[in-house]
Amino acid sequence: MGNFDPAKYATVDSRIAEFYADYPVGSIRTFIASVDDKSILFEARCYRTLEEADRGIYTSGFAHEIQGSGPVNRTNHVENAECVPLTVPALTRQGWKYFHQLALGDEVLAYDVSAGVLVWDRVIKLSVFPDQSLARIGNTRFHADCTPDHRWVVDGRLQKWNEVAPKANSKIKIAARFTRTETSSCEDAARLGWLFGDCTLKRVNGLVSGGDIAQSKPEHFGLLNHLFGAPRVVAQEGVERRWPNGKTSVCMEANAWSVPAAEVRRVLGKYRVNDASDLVSAVLSMTSEEADAFLDSMMRSDGSRGTYGKTCPDRCAAVQLAMFITGHSTGEISKRSDNSMTTKPCLTVSMHRKGEKYLSEFTTINLPPQDVWCPTTGTGTWVGRFSGRPAITGNTSAIGRALANLGYSGAVDGKKAPRPSREEMQQAKSREQASRADHDALVEALKAVGAQCSDTDEITLKGQKHKAKSFIRDNWAAIKNDFALARSVADALEKLPIREQGEG
Repeated sequence: MGNFDPAKYATVDSRIAEFYADYPVGSIRTFIASVDDKSILFEARCYRTLEEADRGIYTSGFAHEIQGSGPVNRTNHVENAECVPLTVPALTRQGWKYFHQLALGDEVLAYDVSAGVLVWDRVIKLSVFPDQSLARIGNTRFHADCTPDHRWVVDGRLQKWNEVAPKANSKIKIAARFTRTETSSCEDAARLGWLFGDCTLKRVNGLVSGGDIAQSKPEHFGLLNHLFGAPRVVAQEGVERRWPNGKTSVCMEANAWSVPAAEVRRVLGKYRVNDASDLVSAVLSMTSEEADAFLDSMMRSDGSRGTYGKTCPDRCAAVQLAMFITGHSTGEISKRSDNSMTTKPCLTVSMHRKGEKYLSEFTTINLPPQDVWCPTTGTGTWVGRFSGRPAITGNTSAIGRALANLGYSGAVDGKKAPRPSREEMQQAKSREQASRADHDALVEALKAVGAQCSDTDEITLKGQKHKAKSFIRDNWAAIKNDFALARSVADALEKLPIREQGEG
């Protein structure tokens, strides 16, 4: 292990993906082999085919966690339980589902860290653990409860929260987009947004029989003409409206577009929508570009840009997810305060400008223990709902050894190579830290010795002679960062003749 480079370590997540690429119907299953007050032993079993699973043929690996054996295991030796409370649901193609509603093989929305895009990924393991320590991380605009070592995408890579070393401007990834897709469906997505944003849908015996859209803002007329043709009524006269407090107001003059039943049915059929309750699954079937168009229509129809408000919770839920898959973190769906002009309770959801948050604003608060859970996916991530907001997060995986036994141990320079255990990685990291300490001490010594050299002292490096003082001065930046160079300079300085005190 002397030449082991932790930077070249192939993550378990990448090996899981490689395994399923070779064995699409394979499976990975984990079990608690034994548990007591101080330690727990996990077994992971890899089945390559359905026949192997039926016949009980598998390759296994074990992970032994001892409470108190390391910083993480002081509180979370149960598989270093990288988990979240049972109250956090995962986002599936059908919408939000809790842990008891998911099954192995179900698809959840996840995040490809290397590509930086959202993807749909299969659940390959479901883990539930009782009574685990929790922490609340976040700021005033986003917070999440999780085990202290739960993983998040920080500065472009998955990191355990309690091992994150934030730098200036470090960011945690909350939302993202799908891979960019050129599609001709954006106009239909925009039409769907208008049909549910500012349209009165007509129904006869439950069947849609057309719709009417009314708009008073001239800046929207061109778009509506493009999507639905010329308006049926131009400059419709204002209508007086009476409010609960007795006041009246006159609605602005509006153009009205009549949408034929066949066109309404075509658009609804395309996204398999019958009413507002189907909008969430419709949004989750869209590309990010389609969601852009849908979101734009819903926002225009609402007359708002940063905050969407409607009395219908299904519309608000769909808009929130459209915000998320177009790369925006969001607020939670909340009830707007009543006022004298309110006729029905209004729900609102706000769209944040970006899908990242600065860690400089985050705090960590310890919470009482709770039961926790986590799905495992090939990408190592999933999308959960934290404090009413969708967010990208990481998952737990303790199956690297079983995969390594099958030959899935990653590659170095394109060649398969054995991979170390976690204990060996920790030892390598300790050696690396010790070497760095030695280097720092050596650099300090060179600084002192270099200052004592005379202008005529010469050292030989790789067969070439240099003035010692000027070489150290001119190459100081390289010496500080290159242990081999610093060691060579130190060895060369040791060969200089020793001068008596006061000499030179």
